[in-house]
Amino acid sequence: MACDIPSVQDIRAFLEGYCLTPDVISDAWVEARRNNFVVPYIEAKIGMPLGSTEQKTQIVSGTGSQVLILPHRPIVSLDSISYINVDPATMTITLASVEIIEKEGILRSKANFNEGNDRSPVFVRGNRNIRVIYTVGWTTIDPILCEAIMAFTAERMLANIASRTGGGSSLSMQSYSRNYGDLGKYGDARKDLAKIGYAGLKLYMTGVVGNV
Repeated sequence: MACDIPSVQDIRAFLEGYCLTPDVISDAWVEARRNNFVVPYIEAKIGMPLGSTEQKTQIVSGTGSQVLILPHRPIVSLDSISYINVDPATMTITLASVEIIEKEGILRSKANFNEGNDRSPVFVRGNRNIRVIYTVGWTTIDPILCEAIMAFTAERMLANIASRTGGGSSLSMQSYSRNYGDLGKYGDARKDLAKIGYAGLKLYMTGVVGNV
């Protein structure tokens, strides 16, 4: 089931369910940290805006097989695909000849051979020889990405709380001392939240690519 970008209250409930903390952070702070840091960070990692779609123009290299992997995902629609500097009467790819595997960002030909040449594979092997125009993104967000947003924002909340409530890196009093480590108070919880966030992103992270 898809979802929208988590609200401030969603994030508070997520953190409360993870570990109880003093409610010393304003909604405005949480919203600003989510919008100005966490969401842009995730968008940069996955190479795609959240809650919207974007058209990409990519020059890719033919694989000489039935499969072509595009650098961005998920694919919303395949808008155009063609060979570069090739006579259309010799080698042609039509949209109808290509199957889209949306979440994996994969194009797969429905036939073994190119429509203009019955002895060549559809995605003829070459160096940057195919232009693909396609739309990618999320109008709604997968739950695992929603959880990543909440986890990263919750981690920032704990960092802020620790810094403003005497968290420091250690605590000492008569007959008692405790070292919180480099992250200070809530260090273990913050590490766990970061792990949850990165685990959610792992499925969506792609290589760094650029538009043409």
